[in-house]
Parts: sequence; structure tokens; C-alpha cells
Amino acid sequence: MELSMKFARQSLSALALVWICSCTSVAWGQFGGPQEGSFGGAGGTSQGLYEAESILIVIPKSRDCVWAFSTNADNADKVELSTPIPAESSPVVLGSNVAVFIHDGSAYGFSAETGKWGSIKLQEPKEPAIPIVGGKFVAIRNADCIYAFGVKQGTWAKATLSEGSQAHPMLGNSMIQVLDGNSLYVFGQASDRWIAIDMANGDRIRVK
Repeated sequence: MELSMKFARQSLSALALVWICSCTSVAWGQFGGPQEGSFGGAGGTSQGLYEAESILIVIPKSRDCVWAFSTNADNADKVELSTPIPAESSPVVLGSNVAVFIHDGSAYGFSAETGKWGSIKLQEPKEPAIPIVGGKFVAIRNADCIYAFGVKQGTWAKATLSEGSQAHPMLGNSMIQVLDGNSLYVFGQASDRWIAIDMANGDRIRVK
């Protein structure tokens, strides 16, 4: 009898351990551990959560604002929107230290270093504007304008290219380059503005 009771207790303990482990595994998945769960990693989820190396983006169900949290700056910042983000869209694009989305004719960039959002109005809101994201930069080509956002300053800069230009930004580790005919535009990792050089005569060009 005593042996039977001991065996029963061991069996119950084993069952309890299996139940605890299975619950822990489910919870770990829900909070975005090694398995894709409701926090979903960089791809985002229907819950409106987007995560990169040092950034977490939160879009609430109301979709009329966007929160961003930076682990580098230990700060959270909020963007209030005049119109909600469409329910069917997943607008946020992430790099390891930067996030960007475009809404209602404006571009919004979040820097993991400053822990703040920066925004800029696009020249032609009805024209295509697709962000190109690197680890420390964002570049957007819209109509005949090029926009850049860097994590160091956390501000946007705009440059107007030649009419009908086919130039596109090239993102490197420490700078963005755009070659528009003989005009070279450069935006460095610590920049808050574009710098342009005339490749024909070596003069500096005033950026519009």
C-alpha cells in the first residue's frame, strides 16, 4: 500500500512538472522569445507591436497615435495623428536603431539614440514615398526631393534634386550618398543637413 501511494505521488509530481513546463513554453512564445509569438519580432503583429534590436513600436487599437520605446535612450515618445492609420496597413519600417513610417503626407522617424520622434512634410504627398532603411539611417525619395534621417541627431533633412532626376540614395555604414548628374549629395551619420559638391568644378552647392 505504501509503495502504491509513493508511486502515485511521483506520478502526480511528474504530471505537474509537465503541465508547468508546457505553460511556461506557451507564455514564452506569447512574449516574443525564440519562437514567434504575439510580440512577433521585427515583422510586427496584428496587435500593433514592432520590435528591433533596441526599439519597440506600439500602435494601439485606436490607431490614432504611435508610441516608440528606446532601450538605448531609456525613453518613450508618442506621435499623435490627426487621422487613424488604416487598419489593413502595417506602416512601420525598422532598422536596428531607427524606425520610420509615412502617414498623411508626413514622414516620421524615431531614433534609438535620442529616444524621440522627428517629422517632416513631404513635398508631394500624392507621389510615391518609399523609405530605405539602414542601421543608422533612413532615406526617402519623393518626387524630385530626397529626405534623410539619422539616429545621431534624430532630425530630418531635405534636398531638392534636378527636375525629373532618376537618382536614388545609396546607404553605407556611415553616410548616405546621392549622385544627381554632377551633383553629389552626402548625409553623414552625425549630420542634420545635406552637403552637396559639384563633381565637375569642385564647388560646394547650395542645397535647396
